[in-house]
Formats: sequence, C-alpha cells, structure tokens
Amino acid sequence: MKSKKTSYLETLAREVDSVVTGATAAARVSEVLIRKDGSAARREVEPETSRAEAARNFEVRSVVASVRHRLDLSQEAFARRLRIPLSTLQKWERNATQPTGAAATLIEILDRRPDVIDVLAE
Repeated sequence: MKSKKTSYLETLAREVDSVVTGATAAARVSEVLIRKDGSAARREVEPETSRAEAARNFEVRSVVASVRHRLDLSQEAFARRLRIPLSTLQKWERNATQPTGAAATLIEILDRRPDVIDVLAE
C-alpha cells in the first residue's frame, strides 16, 4: 500500500514532467522542498521563470526538445508544424527514438534558422 506522501510525490512528478515537456502550460508553479524529517514545504514561484529554468535543464536531454523550447512552442504545436504524431515527438524528446530523413533535416534547419518555423503553417 502506498503512503499518501508517495502518492502526492508521484502526482507532483507527473505534473512537473507535463509542464517541462510542454504538454501543459503552468498556471501556477510551486517549488517543493523535502526536509530531512520527510516533511515538505511549498513555495509559489513565477511560472515563466520556472518554465525557462525547466527548458534549460531539459535541453541537455534532447536536441529536439532544445529546438522546440527555443521556438517557444508546445509539443502539440511543434508536432502539428512538423506534421508528425504527438507521440513521435514525445519519443524523440525522451531519446527513445531519433528523427530520421526529412524530419531530422528539418529539425537541423530549425536549429540553425529558427525563423523558418514561420514558413510552416499551422
């Protein structure tokens, strides 16, 4: 049986992952500190500052995520512009698979010339 503390932390981790990957936009962001005694303290922080920090941390995980964050697009918007399924983009960002062929070339172009995204109609 899971404790309430574990359940809360698992839920929080899923929510954080959703915001970090761009699946949802953060309306409110809390910073949670776990004390040595196991209790938690929560503090509200500015959502945009938190998103920018998460983007910097996420960049090291995936080139695709890095490009998407620099373009300031959600996963849904980026997948639509690339005309790929959202699940494919999510796999690329987790490094579960890598883009190949035309998709890899387009992402490389977007990395070098972010203004090209404006050519790709939604």
